[in-house]
Formats: sequence, structure tokens, C-alpha cells
Amino acid sequence: MAGYSLAQVLRVVRPAMLTRGLRYLIHSTARQVHEHHPSLSGLAFWLEVIKTMPRSPKDKHTLPRQSAPIGALLEHSAGPSHITLRHARGSMVIKALADDLCLIRTRPDNDFHPYQSYSISKPEAQWSGSQHFLIQDSPESIRITLPALSLEIERASGQLTLCTQSGARFLSQVQAGYALPAQGAQWQATFPDQAAIYGLGEKASALNHNGGRFILWNSDPAVYDRGHEPIYMSVPFLLMLSQGEAIGIYIDNTHYAALDLGAARSGALNYTAVGGELRLFIMAGTPAIVIVRYTELSGRSALPPLWALGFHQSRWSYYPQAR
Repeated sequence: MAGYSLAQVLRVVRPAMLTRGLRYLIHSTARQVHEHHPSLSGLAFWLEVIKTMPRSPKDKHTLPRQSAPIGALLEHSAGPSHITLRHARGSMVIKALADDLCLIRTRPDNDFHPYQSYSISKPEAQWSGSQHFLIQDSPESIRITLPALSLEIERASGQLTLCTQSGARFLSQVQAGYALPAQGAQWQATFPDQAAIYGLGEKASALNHNGGRFILWNSDPAVYDRGHEPIYMSVPFLLMLSQGEAIGIYIDNTHYAALDLGAARSGALNYTAVGGELRLFIMAGTPAIVIVRYTELSGRSALPPLWALGFHQSRWSYYPQAR
């Protein structure tokens, strides 16, 4: 708001606007707490709501170069539709939200508390899970199988491999970690060289992002050319297509981040964020199925009213007033 007087700000930011925003924050956080802690009530409930409320990120837009991988798998425990894995330098939870959708969370500690995400329209508690969640344990690895995808975690390295229903490898050598010293989220993987990769919101690049490097952070450049990064809208969602099959990857992290999709090395994915927990939603199937799942997860736009389908006009600037 620099450069504006208090009177100008108050003409735009009205009390009703602030009240509605605060009401939404309290209501959505309270719903999240109730879903994860149904036994809480009274003062204990509202203290948990305050604790769970999202905090404003204090981002430093300098990506750390060092990282600490999550490390070897030490032990695991399983429950209905989920598994918790404790590694040498952190923990991971894999939860099946549906037969073709899973959530992967990693942390340097084991504090997988409920969280409030503005980008998720259908939170964890509203998914039915999967009745076909199968875990196979061996001395070398742990394999998790769902009808549409499978995940295999190598015990010695902690690396993960993701395959689709046909057995095709989409992501190999997936290594989650933590950027140092900021403790930001980081993960690396290899993907098929020939895969087409779409998504990420508004980017001044080719439709297929394979071979590109992108910044996930919104900006408002006055002018830009092809390849300029970043521009107006960042959406941390990828649709990866190979030989008729697809996977979707949604990275639920709002911090400043960089994503390399084979620019540094062909077939190598590298994601680094300056902060936040690593939360990956993975979905698999045909491209249409992946998009349906993603929009169910993140929310769908309502149909516009008929009166909105008339004439439109828009331009970059309305200066001067007479024009």
C-alpha cells in the first residue's frame, strides 16, 4: 500500500471486507480442527483453532543450495488407507484418499498435525479412502499398491518409485529432503525423457514444459518476453503424459519455489521451496481422469450466469479518463 494515503486505502479496504475475510478464516480452520479432533470442545477446541490458523509466510527469495535427504527407512506403521514411515532424518506419511489419489507428506520431525490449506477445496477428512490399499513388506523395500498406481520405497536409501496401473515408471529415485539452512521443502526425481509435461499456470513458454525451469511465485511485470519468469499466475500442478497414461502432481506449498523439469539434466526433476512442509498429491489415470481428480481436490468453477455471456471489453489501462 506504499504511496497511498490512509483515506485512499480505507475507501477500498472496508470493514465489511475485513470481517468477511476473518469469518472465513475462523470458520474454515474450525472445520479442519473438528474433522481431526472431534472430541475437543470449549476452550480446548478454540485454543486448537488458534494454533492451527495459517501464519503469513516470511519468505526470503533466496533458494538454499544444500539439502539433507530424508535418508534410509528405519521403521513403519500402517493403518486404514495410510502408512507412516520413519526415516533417518525425517518422517513420511502416505495416505490413499481414493483408488487413484494419494497424499504424501514429509517432515523433519513426526508432527503431522492437521493443516488448513486455502488451495484445497476437499480436505483429507472428506475423502472415503481406498478399500484396496495393499502393503507388501520385503527386506529391500516396502511396496504400496492401489488400483491406479503403486509406490515402492527402498529401505536403504529411502528413495521412492511411482508406477501407474500398467507398471510404467513415471517417477523414479524420488528423494524427499529439506533445504539447508532454511529447512525448506525439497524433492528430486527422474522421469521418462519423452514425457510431455503440462500445467504450472501462466507461463511465457512452450505448452510442453519438459526441459524448462520455472519459478513458482506471482509477479506483475510491465512487459515480458518469451521465457520470462515468473509472470502473473503460478499453479504448482503438473500433468505428466507418457504413452497414453498420465499422472498429476499437485504441490501444496505456497512459498517461493523453483522447479527444474529437465533443464539442468534431461529427465531430472528438482523442486526447492524456501519454506513449508512438503505435501504432494499424486493422481493417476488418463489425462481426463487426472483433471477430474485435480478439480475435485482444488475446487471447480461455477457455471457463469447467462447474462455474463454477452459482449466483453478489456484493456491494460484506462488512462486518461477522457479516453
